[in-house]
Amino acid sequence: MLVQRLSGAVLGAFTGYVVLGVLGLVLLRANLATASTLVRAGELARGAVLLALLGAFSYGASFVLWLVVLARVPLSVAYPIAVGVTIAFSTLFAWLLLREPMSLRLILGLVLIVAGVTLVSTGK
Repeated sequence: MLVQRLSGAVLGAFTGYVVLGVLGLVLLRANLATASTLVRAGELARGAVLLALLGAFSYGASFVLWLVVLARVPLSVAYPIAVGVTIAFSTLFAWLLLREPMSLRLILGLVLIVAGVTLVSTGK
């Protein structure tokens, strides 16, 4: 299994990439509209602006961790896993935290993504 073959540092970078990427996306989605209004009004130190900046920083930091992963894991394995896991978690947290709609069709799609990620990460 791929997880067993990865070093702790690479697994940590992979996990950090997903966590920071999803956190960044959720923070940006939740705060960007309000933050842009506040910035236009000159109120740069308000909560929504700071949270949007934290989201942007988090998303940027995830890219640095992605570079660590790419240096050590074949692209044909790393990319499908990273995209699949990121889609699954961002959809889940968008539903839980942002109250975005969830449907049976969406759940089925996520199950198929997880199945695909499992096949990619365990097969040769």
